[in-house]
Amino acid sequence: MLLTLLVSVGIALYFNTLNTAPMHLAMPRFYWLTPSFDIESIINIAIPLYLITMLSQNMAGFAVIQNFQFSAPVRPVLLGTGLINMIAASCGIFTLNLAAITAAICMNDDIDGKHSDRYKAAICAGGVYMLVGVWASVVVAVFLSLPEGLADILAGLALLTTLISCFYNAINKDEYREPAMLTLLITLSGMHLFGISAAIWGVFVGLGYFKFMSGNTIRFNLPIARKRNS
Repeated sequence: MLLTLLVSVGIALYFNTLNTAPMHLAMPRFYWLTPSFDIESIINIAIPLYLITMLSQNMAGFAVIQNFQFSAPVRPVLLGTGLINMIAASCGIFTLNLAAITAAICMNDDIDGKHSDRYKAAICAGGVYMLVGVWASVVVAVFLSLPEGLADILAGLALLTTLISCFYNAINKDEYREPAMLTLLITLSGMHLFGISAAIWGVFVGLGYFKFMSGNTIRFNLPIARKRNS
């Protein structure tokens, strides 16, 4: 992915499509935000953000962990991130979660041939995230200078292996095929209804269709760790 990023930037420079506007190097400043509760904000912002985070990051992150034959304690992880979010929200930090893209990169088979040593990649990624966080404004400025759509392409390439695996598992069984395709189509449609995004509508409609057609009870089987994998 780093090589892909460097090549992309090189091509952008060669074709003069890189926005080279002046960048200001500045350290972040912290501000205290006094918490306040507003019903409208909770309904229109907090709840949708919570659902999107759970569906697109946390559940996807646990799925990635399971796909690469790792295990994770679901309850401690969710409780831990939830408590940290509550404490850090006063500083404007409210999106701590399992990063599905980072998990997919750090657990890939190309990282290390030894399954039990891939945690080193996650430690390195965490260290880089902390360093990048200090210079967050500069990093954002660099990505904004890239040609339109390049960041989306890089994210898609990073998740390509995981997307293929998840898509195969979704359509591998006949009972899941139609709900999975319906979920995918609604999500890709980009619809936005009653303040709810297409991703959430896709999941709701897909699960409802599955329950209606099969008459089964919807159950979520998260990869709760019972023993440590080597």
